[in-house]
Amino acid sequence: MISPFVFAGFAGLKAIDPEPSSPFSLERKGLNLGEAAVGIVLVRDADAPTGNDGIGLTGYGSSCDAHHLTRPDPGGHGLARAIHAALRDADVDPAQIDFVSAHATGTAYNDAMEAAGFASVFGPSVPPLHCAKPVTGHTLGASGAIDALVTYLALRDGIVPRSYFRGAADPSLHMAPLATEQARPLRSGLSTSSGFGGSNAALIFSRSRS
Repeated sequence: MISPFVFAGFAGLKAIDPEPSSPFSLERKGLNLGEAAVGIVLVRDADAPTGNDGIGLTGYGSSCDAHHLTRPDPGGHGLARAIHAALRDADVDPAQIDFVSAHATGTAYNDAMEAAGFASVFGPSVPPLHCAKPVTGHTLGASGAIDALVTYLALRDGIVPRSYFRGAADPSLHMAPLATEQARPLRSGLSTSSGFGGSNAALIFSRSRS
């Protein structure tokens, strides 16, 4: 929940944007705090309800770069390790990822780290990006579950959602979230999360290959 203590902490880091956050943009100033509760129930394939949509959690990976108490490793190496671990677990190649729900806080350090991590994994062809936090705010512990849910819904509906974006993209990052939604078949999506202390997590959701 939002509290004066948490707000004061991020304000002390000069990481609060008075406007809706705008990750990967030149005008980004930081994050907005939000509140949310999200629940996701995981079941084995054999126990899945009849008539399910055939989308499942197929891979996960985690890492800790331990670069700094609050700042992430600027090279994105820890995030890249987590994504590569998830790709191996899901048995998919980077080129098979159709969509990314990025952690995307809108802070200078996180966006630069995440852009570097994505470039390390995907090269110049980073999949279409979505950023949920301009709408939900940064919900801290719930944010990873929100991004996972967005990834699942995108695959289910065959829609890469648009992201709120202010101004122009930061050219130094070489990527930007989608300004308009894309409707197209999606087979696999990646959800990323990064936190204080250098913690990184990556989840891959895929549609059944059968």
